[in-house]
Amino acid sequence: MKRLLAALAVSTMTLGAVAVTTPVAMAQAGQSMVVVFDADKVFTDSMVGKDIQAKLTAIQTQIQTELRPDAEWVRNENAALAQATQGLTPQQIQQRADLRPRIEAYATREQDLQRKTAIAAREYQATEAKALQDFSNQLRTVVTAAAQARGASIVVERSTIYHFVPTVDITTDVTNRLNAAVTTMNVVRQRMPQQPAAQAPAPAAQPAAPARPRPQ
Repeated sequence: MKRLLAALAVSTMTLGAVAVTTPVAMAQAGQSMVVVFDADKVFTDSMVGKDIQAKLTAIQTQIQTELRPDAEWVRNENAALAQATQGLTPQQIQQRADLRPRIEAYATREQDLQRKTAIAAREYQATEAKALQDFSNQLRTVVTAAAQARGASIVVERSTIYHFVPTVDITTDVTNRLNAAVTTMNVVRQRMPQQPAAQAPAPAAQPAAPARPRPQ
């Protein structure tokens, strides 16, 4: 998970007397004892990592549930208007008093759905980033303890190296220590300011197909 690795370190992260570092810095360290760990696997296998993943999935489901009524209305009205305006010219549509209000209402709801979807996507991204940063902060202490127990002064993230012997891999030890230290973490949906809906554009001859809501 690239976002988790970014939260852990860009190049070198000092962990008390231990440093999580890159292979270049490791090579410059001379005879220092080096161990490796797989941050991705720790996040996937640990109880707190699974807890975070479950809570992020629940938040994503909540967002999709919130957007679904508007998305379904826009999709259904788009299909209905496409059928109602089939074969009509823009001039004929403008002359239809029954169609103009519907097209205007559709344009407003479709634009509002896009606005809500964009806000929801930013909220989820901020929520995920906050959760991974909190996990990273908790992981630092555990990695330090596991490295010090091996007498290591340098820890290398496994994805950044080409080869190592299994005896220097402390991933399992880190996971076990993390499970002993923490099993759950508070994951709160980060809220973004709600921007007011913009004025709807002039009605079009044929309503455009709405974008499907898909928070990331």
